[in-house]
Amino acid sequence: MQVCFHMSKNNSHRMCVAVYTPEAQGFYFGELIGQLQQLCLVKGYGFSLVNTNGYGKHQSSLGIDRNDISIILRNAVHPSLVKAMRKAGKTVVSVGFDYFPLDVPVVSADNAYGIELAFNHLIKNGHRKLAYIGDISQFDLRKRYEAFCDQHEINSLELSENQIYVIDDTLFEGGYAAAREFITRNCGSTGVICGAGLTAVGFYTQLQAQSTTHLQPLEIVAFDALSVFHFTTEDISVIDQNLILLAHKAMETGEKIIKNKDYERHELVLPKLMSASDELYKSGDAFLATSPELSELYNPNYVKTLMTHFYEWPQAIAKSRLDNIMMLEPLFPRLVKEVVLARITHSKHTGIVAKVIRHITHDGVDKTPKGSQNGLCRCEDYPCDFNNFHVANFTTAIHQPIWVNRRLWGVLSIFWLQQYGLDTSLKPHCTKRLSGPNRSLSGA
Repeated sequence: MQVCFHMSKNNSHRMCVAVYTPEAQGFYFGELIGQLQQLCLVKGYGFSLVNTNGYGKHQSSLGIDRNDISIILRNAVHPSLVKAMRKAGKTVVSVGFDYFPLDVPVVSADNAYGIELAFNHLIKNGHRKLAYIGDISQFDLRKRYEAFCDQHEINSLELSENQIYVIDDTLFEGGYAAAREFITRNCGSTGVICGAGLTAVGFYTQLQAQSTTHLQPLEIVAFDALSVFHFTTEDISVIDQNLILLAHKAMETGEKIIKNKDYERHELVLPKLMSASDELYKSGDAFLATSPELSELYNPNYVKTLMTHFYEWPQAIAKSRLDNIMMLEPLFPRLVKEVVLARITHSKHTGIVAKVIRHITHDGVDKTPKGSQNGLCRCEDYPCDFNNFHVANFTTAIHQPIWVNRRLWGVLSIFWLQQYGLDTSLKPHCTKRLSGPNRSLSGA
């Protein structure tokens, strides 16, 4: 039968936004997730986060029928899942990656313009031979590399392969490797553009440790305005992608689609240059954090507690087979209310199903007996109501898929409630549910 999904007790419709991300932390993904979560809070939308733990591989249809807008960060999921979402009539928006030829709008920084800003800044400061460092396997970074090449042609400057440093990631390690290669090649470039912020920090610190001779004539411009710059490398100018606006545009595009309004197939957000010589940069105000958890992060005792127990707590939770996971609730009172562990399996009659095997609350752990139908639903409808667990009691969820031998074994879901006023201007779609309270699923 067809049942419309309501997430609130007063039967007001509430939109549900799902964010798919390859990583749930970091300066880029963490900031985007935080901004999208805050937007959902303000607008009265339900919010779900699915951490796919990788790029272009996640294909599970977990919970897609509950989502009205799915926002995919980079290529967090496989194109087949995007195709399935679109086939089911779901609204999908991609941030920083193009799923062409699928009908999915893209929101990204204007990488060509960002490179132009970086290029002109270095040229203005007298540099005539520039190098590029980046992982060109990723959509955004490849566009930056292509724009770097175009700028050489536009400015009638020669470009050789010796000025291109291709690395395997966007982290410190990639920057370390590029620095060692930069010293070995001795290519003569005095201006360097890094495709990612942490790459630039790794590159700078490694040169500083190994060869101040190479570092002295260099000027570096990096993408991403990371707060780490202010206390690690004071001499790196940055291209701020404006992640706050990226999140807003992604949400806005999804809303336009649902309201049948016109939208851009590729929405570009203009970045801006922040020179290392600017007073705003030097003051550190340009790198102010916008995390919704600022009250906790600015509490030194809270942060110290987290850091000093970072190893022991996960070990205790793992040894208890998740039974002790609620020991974290006092530290994250706004983020941990109930936890569900579900097994993903296949039913010959119904297809992929999700079966809750543990429901963890402050009162203890409920383990579902083998053969019980409690907590059983189609994968697309996860999570379902069962016993004393009701989806409508929560506004926000984090879903962490669990992989065993490269196969999706299950999912760990954390639920909590955030207070806000409901916005009923957008109606969620109806979802298919397994009919009847005593439904039977063979093979689950």
